[in-house]
Amino acid sequence: MQYLPFRALLYRYLFYGWLFRDAGRGNRLEQAAALRYNREQAHWLPTYMRRWLVLGALLFCVAAFCETVLNSPHVSALFYVPSMLSMPINFVTAVCWYGLVSKWGDSVSGLRPQTMLGKRSWLKRRSQARDDEAR
Repeated sequence: MQYLPFRALLYRYLFYGWLFRDAGRGNRLEQAAALRYNREQAHWLPTYMRRWLVLGALLFCVAAFCETVLNSPHVSALFYVPSMLSMPINFVTAVCWYGLVSKWGDSVSGLRPQTMLGKRSWLKRRSQARDDEAR
């Protein structure tokens, strides 16, 4: 079993970029495979949102303690800023999760797989259009 250094574990605990593949590289088949893989990995995103919510709440409580009990606004600012930065991280994570779970943007990105029925209906319409032109 390979052990990761603490920095790598902490990075993987807080940030989820290592879980996903780049769906913009390769040909259409590779892009579709990467998107499918990313959708399978999307179930981990609520866990990351929970982690950032708890971390932001803890940092906010420490900042409030430093401000009220210790009467030190400069020290409390060191905890308020990261606690507030957890909110946009959670927002971006929620948008990513919603986009992957709801298959948002499939028709726009062109990665929607065509079914045989879709191909047949397109071929049928094309042949009917040619027949109409021939008459």
